[in-house]
Amino acid sequence: MKKITKKNRMVLSGLLVGLASLGAVASYFDLNQDEMRRALIITLGGFAGIVLLAALAVVLIKLPGIIMRRMDAQPGNGDSKQE
Repeated sequence: MKKITKKNRMVLSGLLVGLASLGAVASYFDLNQDEMRRALIITLGGFAGIVLLAALAVVLIKLPGIIMRRMDAQPGNGDSKQE
């Protein structure tokens, strides 16, 4: 059996604690499952939106540098001086 890394254990335990907390709040306030499902979908959608925006920001920041590096690495790009 493969050992789970410390970072993955921490993420998994955080998710389980969050799920247990959500269950405790639901039982304390006597919420029905439809409301809980709707709240969970909205939360996951918001989280996915944040992750996508962060990925887009990284791409927009890194892409010009990657393009410039590839253009400089191409042979015969016209920058070399011949005498």
